[in-house]
Amino acid sequence: MPMPDRCDKTSRLKALFATVAFALIPLSPTIVWADALGADAVRVEVQVFPCEQGLAVTPTIGVSNLERQFARVAVSPTWSRMKSTWVARFSVPAGYYAVYARSDYCTGASEQWVAIPGELRHIAITLNKPPHIIGLDENMFADTVYGRLPTPVSRVEVMRVDSIVGEQGRRVATLDGSSYQLGYLREGPYIVRVTFGNVVVSREVVFPPHAYGFAIEADLTPHDAQVLVQQQESGSGFVDVPNYGHTKASTFRYGRAAVSGWSTDPLLFPSDYNTGTQRLSIAVLRGLESARNFLATDARIPKSFDSLLAWSVGVGGDPEEVRIDLVPVDMAAWLRDGPKTPQGCLIFASQHSIRLVVNPSNGHVDDVMICP
Repeated sequence: MPMPDRCDKTSRLKALFATVAFALIPLSPTIVWADALGADAVRVEVQVFPCEQGLAVTPTIGVSNLERQFARVAVSPTWSRMKSTWVARFSVPAGYYAVYARSDYCTGASEQWVAIPGELRHIAITLNKPPHIIGLDENMFADTVYGRLPTPVSRVEVMRVDSIVGEQGRRVATLDGSSYQLGYLREGPYIVRVTFGNVVVSREVVFPPHAYGFAIEADLTPHDAQVLVQQQESGSGFVDVPNYGHTKASTFRYGRAAVSGWSTDPLLFPSDYNTGTQRLSIAVLRGLESARNFLATDARIPKSFDSLLAWSVGVGGDPEEVRIDLVPVDMAAWLRDGPKTPQGCLIFASQHSIRLVVNPSNGHVDDVMICP
C-alpha cells in the first residue's frame, strides 16, 4: 500500500497547529509592540474563507510569535467583507509568526508566516465545519524557509536532499509579490530552487535538530540574478552532442554560474533537474527493478501477478533501505490464487499485500513480507 510522505503532511500539521495554538493563546503573555505601526512595520491582509455556517459572522484573528514560544502578539485588525470571504488588515513587526483564524461556527485554522518587510503581505486561511479537535502524533518541529526574489514572475520549489523519491518529493512555495516562503518543514537539509526566465538556480539550507519555529532566509536578489545571467552568458554556446546517426549534431548549452550560495550547473543533489520533468531517484528505480525481478522469479507468485502492472505500488523508506509495498489490483484473484501461508506479517500490519525491503546500494532484497 502507498506509504505516506514523511516530509509532507502539511494539511494535518496545520490542523494540529490550529488546535494547540488556540488553546495556548489565552495563557500566553501579551506583547505590545511599541513600534508595531512604525517604519519597520509589515502590513498584512488576511483573507479568511469561512465555512458555510460562518459566512455572516466576523471571524476572530490571533497572532503568536514563534520566535518567543508562542507569545501572543496584540493586533487590532480592521475587518471588511468581500463577497463570501472576510479580510482582516493589521500590522506587525518583522518576524516569524503563527496566524490563526476561527469563528463560532467553523473550525480554527492557522498558517506559519514570516513577516517580510517591504510590501503589503497576504495570507489566506480556509476554515471548515466542526469538529475541530484532531489528535495527531506528529513531530512539532516545524520550520520555514523564506526570501526575496528578483522578479514576481518566478517559481520556487523546495525538496529534501535525502529524499529517496527524488524530484517527486518537491513542494512549491507560496509566492507573495517579490517574496516566497514555505513552512511546515522538518529538521534536516533541503534544496531551494528558483526559476526565472531560462535560469534555474539552487542552494541548500539546513534546519537544525530540535529547533522549534526556526526560519531560514534565502534571498535571491535582483543583483544576484543579474550576476547569474552575465556569468551564464560568458560560458554559453553550441556544443557537440552524441547522435545515433552519422550526421553531426549540436545543442545550445548554458554556462555555469554561482553567486551568494546559489548554483546553476551542476545543480545541487539530487540533480538532473528541469522544470518540466519529475524524476525518480536511483534508489527508487533500483527498488522497483528488484520488485519486478522478485515478482517474475518467486515461485509463490501466480503467473497472473508476475508483473508490476498487476499491482498498486507504494515506495517508502530512507537512504539506507527502500520499502516497496505491493497491493494487488485484482484483490479477489489474489485471495483466490495467491499464497495462503503468511511470512513476516506479525510486524507488517497491512493484509493482502507484499512488502520488499531493498538495499538501495546493490538492489538486493533483504527482507520479504507476504500477507495473504
